[in-house]
Amino acid sequence: MNAWWDYISHEIDVSKELDADFNFPKIYLKSHWVEQICRYGALQRYSAESHEQAHKTYLKDSWNVSNHNLNYLPQVITFQRRILCFEIRELNLQALA
Repeated sequence: MNAWWDYISHEIDVSKELDADFNFPKIYLKSHWVEQICRYGALQRYSAESHEQAHKTYLKDSWNVSNHNLNYLPQVITFQRRILCFEIRELNLQALA
C-alpha cells in the first residue's frame, strides 16, 4: 500500500510542477481510502454487484436494441424512458386494482 501512496504522491507533485489541471476526483478520493478504512473500518455489506447489474440493465440492454451507430445515446435514453413508462403504468394499474 505504501507503493501506491508513493505513486499517488509522485503524480500529484508532477502535476503541480507542470502547472497542470489536477482535476481527477477519483484519484484524489483513493488517496483517502487507507486513512478512512483504518479510522472507521470496512463498510459492511458493500458490494459492487448492484452497480454492475444496473450497468447491464440500463446500458448494455439498451445498447443491444440500438442500431449501434454514432447516434446511439438518444436511442438508449428513449428505450429506457419507454421501459420506465411501462413500469409506471403497471404500478398504476396495480394500485387501481
